[in-house]
Amino acid sequence: MYYCHWRWLLAATAASSLYFPHMAFAEEVLRQVLVVTRHGSRLPLRKSGQDLSESTPGMLTALGQLQHYELGQYLYRQYNASGLFGPFVDRNKIRLQSSSFERTITSANSFALGLFDQQARDPNSESELPGGLLPANVPVYTYELINDVWIRAYDKCPTYEKRLNDLYQSAEWTTMENDNTDLLAALSKMPDFETFADDRGIVPLSELWNVFDLINVAETECGTLTAAGEPSAACKSLTTSSVANVQELLTAEQWATVQALSHQAEQMKYGDNVAGSYVGANLLAEIADRMQKDNYTFSLFSAHYPTILGMMAALGDDFFDDEVIPSYAAALVFEMRQDTSTGIRNFQVHYVADDLPDNAEGASLLVAFDKICPNNSGGSCPVSELVKYLNGWTVAQWCKECENDSASACMKLQLDSFTDGSVDGAADGGTNNDDDSELSSVAIFFIGLAAGVAAMVVVVVIMWVAQKNRKQQMESRAVGGKLQDTTDLGGGGGRMMADDEIDDSIEGAQPKEDAAEPADALESNEKKPASKRPVV
Repeated sequence: MYYCHWRWLLAATAASSLYFPHMAFAEEVLRQVLVVTRHGSRLPLRKSGQDLSESTPGMLTALGQLQHYELGQYLYRQYNASGLFGPFVDRNKIRLQSSSFERTITSANSFALGLFDQQARDPNSESELPGGLLPANVPVYTYELINDVWIRAYDKCPTYEKRLNDLYQSAEWTTMENDNTDLLAALSKMPDFETFADDRGIVPLSELWNVFDLINVAETECGTLTAAGEPSAACKSLTTSSVANVQELLTAEQWATVQALSHQAEQMKYGDNVAGSYVGANLLAEIADRMQKDNYTFSLFSAHYPTILGMMAALGDDFFDDEVIPSYAAALVFEMRQDTSTGIRNFQVHYVADDLPDNAEGASLLVAFDKICPNNSGGSCPVSELVKYLNGWTVAQWCKECENDSASACMKLQLDSFTDGSVDGAADGGTNNDDDSELSSVAIFFIGLAAGVAAMVVVVVIMWVAQKNRKQQMESRAVGGKLQDTTDLGGGGGRMMADDEIDDSIEGAQPKEDAAEPADALESNEKKPASKRPVV
């Protein structure tokens, strides 16, 4: 189904060591395998051509689960003999990651079931699940959508969105659209596609992918019967629409044109000239970083077709000529081998496309990255050359160039820049999207929350102290007023008299019988007008 670019080396089909050459180098040992996949078959997806946002869930179908299960089995056959996996799943060495969509997470789960048999997942037979249920026991890690700048970088980069809209206004794009106005106008009048039409009365080229996807889902799901010989539930969900049978909608020539235009448009959108490093460079840098270390022996990134196309653009190559959009469950497979004598680490990349036959012969294409390793031999390239080619690309650089200030990684970098004065200085290790970066963002949130609470407590304490001081001042003034009255009694010219002086004055000024008056009588005397007070 896929056409080879001249830079693709078609892997030989006579022996597995040739079409997946993990035994091709006598002095090299396979250390790591890293896989980037497109999810399996799903329900139709509505996607905006302007900002690539999605408005339908696009749930994975039963066929999509099967596709990834078979992909896992295929890779198991290729690498199990190398001893890469071991007799059981080592969760410290196996890392499965996914975008935060049901279709990619479930694809990763299905992939794990095919890659690791029950014995590997439950080596001690400790499962307490009812009979017949196989434990997965292989965790899949994911990020909240807004924070995923590795697998889903393409819908979080305002700079890339601006480039897309500039592309839609370009002469090349408008010419391609004008040359196919009759077909685009015909599509806009069909009930299944009229929702994609614009005010010009055509389905714009920027929205043509939605037409292609709807028909492609119908062909994929309705072209395959279930084990019971029945159409799939996904196919049945389309039976109320004529899209379930493309022949009722379009002529063969029209459908061929829709496919060709869709592939060409996606190549322009995700090619090097528009996507540059904004779509796939973060994930490519993460893979390069992992290949330099020994943290994991196997990594899976359950992703989307723009992720794969964006990684190719980040590498500076367009690897497809005609059919650009990767098929469901397509995969880029990175193999990292280390020379046992020199310690040099080399890598190869294979592209696994289309349905996999049982013997999997001819299903893999070996990719030669000419711009990274112009003089490479057999598609093998030193990891150091990939690192050099990326030229220190970091998430910090992506955040800055994409003008993203909402993803947690970018917010962390902004916070760090306030403390060290440099965004670049905060980017050390910025390509690592493991738990640390997520934990750092969570820690930042709680630190900020704690700081806010502490500030509020300080304010409350200050207000309480101020209120207490004010109360004490008022009480002091009240007591001072009473003492001033007593001073007037003593006629001390403003001097506050001592208690014993006041008592002596009162005793000398009043008759002795008055001295025996009760306390309330004294209080009543104090309240008399000053003119009637005795003067000492």
